[in-house]
Amino acid sequence: FFNDELLEEKDIAISPNDLIVQRGVGIFDFFRIVSGKPLFIKEHLNRFIKSAAIAKIPLRWSYEKLEEMVIQLIEVNQKDSGGIKIILSGGVSPMGMEVISPNLIIIQNLAASPASLKYENGVSIITCDFMREFPAVKTINYFNSVWLHDELSKSDAIDVLYHHNGFLQELSRSNLFLVKDKVLITP
Repeated sequence: FFNDELLEEKDIAISPNDLIVQRGVGIFDFFRIVSGKPLFIKEHLNRFIKSAAIAKIPLRWSYEKLEEMVIQLIEVNQKDSGGIKIILSGGVSPMGMEVISPNLIIIQNLAASPASLKYENGVSIITCDFMREFPAVKTINYFNSVWLHDELSKSDAIDVLYHHNGFLQELSRSNLFLVKDKVLITP
């Protein structure tokens, strides 16, 4: 989907004057699809809506409409696994600073699960002292993650664990979960 229109991915076009391009203003969320069902869709859409509100990017689509669009996209694509990414841009801004008319993009892609050997043998990660500028908002700003990509390759690591002031934050592409005294803990 691009705004309210179902399109081929190749036909989606963002203006170079959109704040997502000019200033990096945008939010997103991502969730997996298993057996044709979006996992934790309620939680992800609620987080997306909350991120839009905190980021002060007006969202003209209701929870119900977003859910309907996701389900329709899955049905049209006829792929029962993968992932859904929802992106809300800042929209075109005449002066380059005011959020006026955001654009919504919903895409479905193939999100492969890690090979079973990674579960059996474990994986390597690197660490970095870093905290996102707005940790409560799932922004599109992943500059630090992209910047560290060469370091990941050199270290044969799959991800970066961010920490700051003695606290574990998150990984660059996933959340962090620990079990301590039979209690699930996450930042």
